[in-house]
Amino acid sequence: MNDKIVIKGAKIQVLASVVKARKGEYTKLLQNFQKQGFVRVRIDGEVVELSDEISIDKKHNIE
Repeated sequence: MNDKIVIKGAKIQVLASVVKARKGEYTKLLQNFQKQGFVRVRIDGEVVELSDEISIDKKHNIE
């Protein structure tokens, strides 16, 4: 039995809650994600590139 589905050239998103409704800038967390090879994160429902300058200063969710 094969549990893998491979579609050449397909992009996927894997989302998991990392921060839920908490205050903070999380600069080091976002830098760590980028070092691990992640390209994007979703902050408060909006997908943003980790290479962009990200400024957050209220309660938010990061996935």
